[in-house]
Amino acid sequence: MTSQWLNSLKIKQLSLAVAPANNPEILLADEPKEELDSVTTLKIIEYLKELNSDLGITIIVLTHDHRFARIINKVLKIQDGRFSGFFTSKKELSFSDSEKLTYIDKFGTLIIPEYFRKAAHINNYVRFEIVDGKLVVLPANSDNREGIN
Repeated sequence: MTSQWLNSLKIKQLSLAVAPANNPEILLADEPKEELDSVTTLKIIEYLKELNSDLGITIIVLTHDHRFARIINKVLKIQDGRFSGFFTSKKELSFSDSEKLTYIDKFGTLIIPEYFRKAAHINNYVRFEIVDGKLVVLPANSDNREGIN
């Protein structure tokens, strides 16, 4: 069989079927449901879930399909090429509810989703305060850098 004989859908399905053969620790799936109907997509989701639970394979799925978030342990959301949110998904959460969690990298970089920045009137600068043991992020005036030392 050659790739000329197989269409892209068949190649994708075949690659998912043989992926566990080499006992990988990690399986990368780029839009695994692309070109599939809803019933087949749900079968693919269940199959990936079984690979994870039965064989212990870590599955990394790159997709625009929000149905995957219901079965995945950790979801990293990327928007406009940048990390914009993180949540765990043991229970069903809508994306707006779940984006209250984010990731801080080893340099202390914190990405605040755009709708939070707009709602809090945050532009270029923020200031931090500790209130009752909690970190509070407040807008700072960028013209005179009020609140910035």
